[in-house]
Amino acid sequence: MKKNALTLELSARMLYVLITLVLLLNLFFITGTWWFHAVYLSAPLHSSFRLLDFGVRQLDLSQENVIAAWYSSMLLCTVGMGALVCFLVDMQRLQTRLSNCISYGWLLFSAVFVLLSLDELGSFHETIGDTAIFNMISNDAGWELFGYLVGLIGLGMIGFSLLRMKGAPWAMVLLVVGVLLFLSIPIQEEFEICTMRASADPALWKRPIAFLLMEEGAEIMGSLCFLISTIIYSQWASRQYTKKNKGLLTVVAPINLHYKSAMLIFFLYTASLGIAIALIHLFPENNVNADSGIARNWFPSVTAFLSAVLCFALYKQSNLTNARFRIEYGSLATCCLATSVYFGINLYAFNNILSKVFSVGIILISVLIGLKIMRVIKNKVSRYTIVGWAILCVFAFGRIGAAYTPEISFVASSLLVVALASHLYNGQSKPVLKEKQLA
Repeated sequence: MKKNALTLELSARMLYVLITLVLLLNLFFITGTWWFHAVYLSAPLHSSFRLLDFGVRQLDLSQENVIAAWYSSMLLCTVGMGALVCFLVDMQRLQTRLSNCISYGWLLFSAVFVLLSLDELGSFHETIGDTAIFNMISNDAGWELFGYLVGLIGLGMIGFSLLRMKGAPWAMVLLVVGVLLFLSIPIQEEFEICTMRASADPALWKRPIAFLLMEEGAEIMGSLCFLISTIIYSQWASRQYTKKNKGLLTVVAPINLHYKSAMLIFFLYTASLGIAIALIHLFPENNVNADSGIARNWFPSVTAFLSAVLCFALYKQSNLTNARFRIEYGSLATCCLATSVYFGINLYAFNNILSKVFSVGIILISVLIGLKIMRVIKNKVSRYTIVGWAILCVFAFGRIGAAYTPEISFVASSLLVVALASHLYNGQSKPVLKEKQLA
């Protein structure tokens, strides 16, 4: 059976832009968090204008269902994708069974950050120490047991970096720094609790802004350290395999899979997330609540984000001389990002003008792109899945079956992931749309 090669080739300039963008966004949200707590909340009549208040709160990393929380979640998910790239590169270059076995640690690494991404929008960490599984020993041991588990995972990551990253010392250093920053978060929280209890009146104790900024900053800056670490390592590892040196940060990861095997992977991905979102419904605390994280919103949000990443890949590989191809991919990427944000900030739960504008805009873009691509696309799998995505978008954002809006959108975005991945996999040199038919 014919095999195709999926090659992920990122130039040094592209990766520098990614790192710089993440750094600037981190600083932007840290500054926004400081401004919200130090300036905005102390201003008179700060909540008099509801739309302004809603917009300003989006910058606060300490709140749930805001753009800042969505950004932090997607950053963690991006780190998970970076670890997956490291695994794929390692599996191409390593020959011994022991080395390949060690490389599977990247999958655990990726799974940890995907779960952290889910937790960022679902807020499981706030109550996980009180659950039955962590209170099996005694009613007071849950949080202590959870703390040991977090420490064990951190030590495991450091040990893995010592085994796998010897050839890329900067990647190892940054990974260790990231682990230490993440492990400092529960220590900071414990210190805050002790400070509150030691105050004259704990009921009147107010969390210092410096404590808040250190905790939130440790998380997103730690994520940045992990992301840069995976980029440096994958660049170094791919150079060992390809024997090419195009720049300081160039990732080339050939992935040879049968087409049916690739489609099976995407099916298993969708099925596993579908089972997970079904299990989420067993937890009543995940009902729509503007004051707490909503785990079910993560699934459509992260799947739409993944669709946007695939759109960007198609955008970059499209013919540079044909702007129409790039406009199609760019418009679709914008639609996917808007969908991801829409669910990440729980906007569908509100009946305001902003929610309606988002809904109408996404419906229009999905229908227009769906109809246009349906007429010109060659691949049947991609054609049918994109049409299915467009139809389900109308259902989700048109509030048909409003009680299951996140689930409908998750299925829709999953179909789009399959369609875009099929395009990318079936020939990176071939554009999705035929130029003559677009003219």
